[in-house]
Amino acid sequence: MSDAEEYLKLKNWKYKVVNGKRGPWLVTKFCPLCKSQDWDHFYIDPNSGYYVCHRCGSKGSLLTLKEELGDIGSTVPFKSIEPEVKEGIPMTEVDNAHKALLEHGEALRYLHRRKFSSEAIEHFKIGYSEEKKNQWIWYPYIVDGIVKDIKKRSLVGKEFIRVGGESVFLNEDVFKEGLEDVIITEGESDCIALWSAGIHNVVGATIGAQGVNPKWIDLLDKVPRIFIAYDMDDAGVDGAYKLANRLGLERCFRIMLPMGIKDVNEFFQKKYTTDQFVLLVNQAKPFHVQYVSTVGEEVAKYMYRMMHKEIDQEGLRLPWGKIDRLLNGFGSGDLIAVAGMPGVGKTCFALNLAYLFAKDQVPTLFFELEMRPQRIIPRLVALHMGIDSDHINEVDTIQRAYKDLEKMPFLFAYHYKKPSFDFCADTIRKGFNRYGLKFIVFDNLHFLVRSASDQTREVGLMVQNFKLLAEELGVPILLIARPRKTIHKIITNQDLKDSADIEGDSDTVILIHRDLKADVTPNYKGDEGIFVPKTLIRVSKARWGSGGDHWGIMDDKRCKFMEGD
Repeated sequence: MSDAEEYLKLKNWKYKVVNGKRGPWLVTKFCPLCKSQDWDHFYIDPNSGYYVCHRCGSKGSLLTLKEELGDIGSTVPFKSIEPEVKEGIPMTEVDNAHKALLEHGEALRYLHRRKFSSEAIEHFKIGYSEEKKNQWIWYPYIVDGIVKDIKKRSLVGKEFIRVGGESVFLNEDVFKEGLEDVIITEGESDCIALWSAGIHNVVGATIGAQGVNPKWIDLLDKVPRIFIAYDMDDAGVDGAYKLANRLGLERCFRIMLPMGIKDVNEFFQKKYTTDQFVLLVNQAKPFHVQYVSTVGEEVAKYMYRMMHKEIDQEGLRLPWGKIDRLLNGFGSGDLIAVAGMPGVGKTCFALNLAYLFAKDQVPTLFFELEMRPQRIIPRLVALHMGIDSDHINEVDTIQRAYKDLEKMPFLFAYHYKKPSFDFCADTIRKGFNRYGLKFIVFDNLHFLVRSASDQTREVGLMVQNFKLLAEELGVPILLIARPRKTIHKIITNQDLKDSADIEGDSDTVILIHRDLKADVTPNYKGDEGIFVPKTLIRVSKARWGSGGDHWGIMDDKRCKFMEGD
């Protein structure tokens, strides 16, 4: 039995097995996210765990589904996570850590700089410890006198330890008071800073912006008005809407922080007052329809990202200045199609880009379907060392390259079987979450769909899916494609194989062309390659730039592309 089917049985959900074109799906009686009570809306792939609801559009992996439903904590990389202690963590541990905090001047000064009052430090029983060669601030989550969870943050840096693991609200006991309204913040720091400012009808979410614990729905069920003060970044905006949608949009209001302020804690650190925050609460607006926002909100988000240096980080400038000017860089969420005749150097061109980005410490994933990573390593080492790939046959050469290459955030993905798009997308999403990917190469599109009975339709669907995936993750994806047939002229966008959607859905199309050597005959046995080094890079579509032609040099032996004069 697969993990997905075991999870459905554990949740006691009614489901059936249906057969699709690419294998079986598990279909449930309802969607646990939008609460649709109809069959044939919520599907889970039993092999990959990928889920999708065709009613509300929710999709993700089995891991993210468990997070959504509060069955596990957030995927924020905690230093370590210990098993849940159902009977509660001994209060004596919290008391001892709290006493240690009161006797530690540096830790107290740190908390006061974060605008935590002495009363709040006492109320929340914040603690301190020295363990695992580090200093830790304790944030205990206490409900009815029982310690349900402890989140520890390093005094220096941003390491975390979570002990207990039950996803309750911070300050959850406030619900005993018959609230008319409550403010929900994204984490403990925001909650404690707000409480310190004299606003006590506040709770802090435990599992990040994207997490919603079903138990929270019951706690909030009788509260008439709910104000959500999540962070102003994209995760906070999406998480706020997700929570409001679960609670009921008609009683939820979004607190908008001043332009450039990330979160509630920073609001008070910037010396804003309690009265000014109360004014924001009074100005809070009901939530818009999902994916609809006002121009004012978008300007505020853009200003925040500028002030936090996020705008410049969204795109990537190419390592070749003249080619970069033709397309004005790769933007966040761009889909870049690279096409050319077999053997002209599409993979080599993409490998050069991936290598140079990773060399500049840009986390990069090279997803290869045609060959194992071991087949690519000689090319990569040749590129790095500046030597012919046929000289990569000595251990000391590999060792010298290894010392540099191991420091680069360059990752490979490969599967020896012909995978589905869902499998590839789920792998890419996990890589994005785990490694913070900023650039992705997928080699190649047609290998993914070559056995499909209707290639034109399948290619169009795949291209659209890759574009949506790039937008979802906010990173550029370079997709290698093939021309319609073997031709020895400069190809055009119309020569892209099987589907006009490759051109239509891509933000950038780069066509690569090299002339055949004049002396190549059917009996040619030379070892220098059949194409001349001179290489045409034609940017035939550039959503953000002018496009145009540039001639470079492709050195097949060293697997190196060089920009020409």
